[in-house]
Amino acid sequence: MRYSADGGLSFPARYERPFSARHPNRPATVAVFDRRTGMGRLLVLDHDISRAIAVGAADPAARVAAEAAAVAAVVERCGGRVITDVSPAGGRHVYALFARPIPWTELYQVACALAARFPTIDKAPMSSPAGQIRVPGSPHKVRDGRLTGWMRLTIPLDEAVVIARQPNSMRVWELLHDELAVELGVYSPTPDSRSRTEAVRVQPAASGWAIEDDDGIPWLPRPRGRRAPRPDLGQRARTGNWSGYDSRSECRLAILNSLAAAGWRYGEVVEEMERGVFGGLTALLEKRSARDRERALRIDWEEAVTSVAAFAKGNPDRNFNTSPSTSSPPLPPDAEVQAEPEAALAAGEGVQTGSLYAVDSKSPEIGPSLLNPWQEILLWRNAVWIAERDPVRRSAWGRAAPAIRMLLRAMAVAARLDQAVTPAFGTRQLARMSGYDHTTVAKHLKLLRQEAYPLIDRIVVGRGKQGDRYQLVVPAIYRAEAVARRWRGGRIETTHHALNLEGACVALTHEVLSSAPTSVAEIARLAVLSRTSTVEALRILAELDLAERTSDGWIRRERSLKEVAIETGAEDDYQATLAEHRAERNAWWATIAAWNLPAATDDDRPARPAKTRPDSPWAGADADQVPWPTDPTDDIEGRAVPSDDDVDLPIDEVPSSEVEAIVLLEQMLGARVITRAWPKRPPRPRPTTGRPWVHRR
Repeated sequence: MRYSADGGLSFPARYERPFSARHPNRPATVAVFDRRTGMGRLLVLDHDISRAIAVGAADPAARVAAEAAAVAAVVERCGGRVITDVSPAGGRHVYALFARPIPWTELYQVACALAARFPTIDKAPMSSPAGQIRVPGSPHKVRDGRLTGWMRLTIPLDEAVVIARQPNSMRVWELLHDELAVELGVYSPTPDSRSRTEAVRVQPAASGWAIEDDDGIPWLPRPRGRRAPRPDLGQRARTGNWSGYDSRSECRLAILNSLAAAGWRYGEVVEEMERGVFGGLTALLEKRSARDRERALRIDWEEAVTSVAAFAKGNPDRNFNTSPSTSSPPLPPDAEVQAEPEAALAAGEGVQTGSLYAVDSKSPEIGPSLLNPWQEILLWRNAVWIAERDPVRRSAWGRAAPAIRMLLRAMAVAARLDQAVTPAFGTRQLARMSGYDHTTVAKHLKLLRQEAYPLIDRIVVGRGKQGDRYQLVVPAIYRAEAVARRWRGGRIETTHHALNLEGACVALTHEVLSSAPTSVAEIARLAVLSRTSTVEALRILAELDLAERTSDGWIRRERSLKEVAIETGAEDDYQATLAEHRAERNAWWATIAAWNLPAATDDDRPARPAKTRPDSPWAGADADQVPWPTDPTDDIEGRAVPSDDDVDLPIDEVPSSEVEAIVLLEQMLGARVITRAWPKRPPRPRPTTGRPWVHRR
């Protein structure tokens, strides 16, 4: 490590010292590369506040935070993970550690490519084999003899340790090159180097040069990564409405042109079609078999890439799209970084300021998330989608898997209603949304929170009127894939009580149906159900007029679930369950209120009839009217026996703590001490015979 003698302005080589367990008391840096071999495993991206000011950002700190989040999203989309920190001045560092050493020239080229996409990145730490960087926990700067602060992590320390111990694979390095293909083709800062990026020379999409993905299918990378298609064509891809076009094929090609121009890959389009997001695009393939649809889509995609590339060559300065009459205006400097979905969220309401995670704190607090609660819920839904397809987790759920999946959807709805990832919903409320008894819901919640990588975590144990409070958690093993996948918005109709009486399999099957005809095998795969369960669920949905079988497959009927609930009696059953739960809640609240009432005294108790014999003169009188019995006259020797009130307890034989308890009971509750000598139990008789005694029932 190197120390600074001028308060953090420079770090000369003569102040280099070996590492030690002692924390540095002045600004210090560590080497990014190994100068002897010219290799390194660390990709450092330094987001500088001064560069944000230079590009005219209105809020430099927010611009830096947004771009740092966008860089992290790019690496996570490639399957990797990063460590991030922040300085007291607002600058941020993003560290990507790889499993194998890489030539520093290649690392520098990737840093330059990212700097071309995100202008707040300073390439200085990566520009030389002697590059240095301040790491998390190191002192920042010294001003007027006083330390300004430390570099602080923006992620939990435990997560940072795991990322450092499990660096990114070289597959992430290759996918990162594919993601930055345009920038790597334009920027070649070291022409004399022998790197992987020189072997594949790629021109930007505006020049019309296409490359092939891992499957050998062409696509057009964009300088700022993939973006959403044009809004009207994206809507047609979801609905399948081809009004305004001469044929379905013309509308389909227009959608594919827009997706190709937006930087999409063929595999990403197919994935969205399988998930049902682009169900309209499937419907536009007309009445074809699955094999013919795949072949036609592949041909149309290659034609779209070719046509968009040819159009871009003739119009290099045009923001090419499908429509020849409109073009998108250039974005301002602050808006360009929002091309990445995660960066757009970070640059908006998701950016929060405040205390971040401190490395040197004994009781650290996790820093605020860059996503708002709504976005965190969408990210958690992606994690649930991945978990449902995890064979290890699904086998642990066993036969209860459909019920647990319904409960997870109910948790997502509860979080949306509470507008937080910590919903305060009781088991009875979740039971009404999932269609199961509240005892079953409680059992499944216990199973979910006790898993090795739980999706929920109980943060507050319920007491009194408040029930247990859970937090939605994205497991570390799913986080990279959850971030890479597109978020799934829209209503969650699975939790409607119209489907509660029909079972979880029916609700899950209804969830994946769309306007595009789909085969039974495909529905079973999308719903993660067996073929037998799917066939039975489709039969029930057809009887309820919620699904229809066509010559090409099954489609969803546009019928209101409320009508189905009234027709099947599910509405009455739901109202009866609701009334039962309200009655149980009121009874429980009354019990809790009774706990807070003051203790009853003799004056508060109602008068009760005295327990007298029928021939007594006081028969039928109240207990207050019956006189106390007289003292016993005499005993065997003719002496009067004192009453119980006159008998003194042997205080000296009772421990002091018990004496204080007895006095407290007498003064506060009006208790009376009763002394009674219990007779000893006579010993059990032994058998008189010489044989061993055996107890028999």
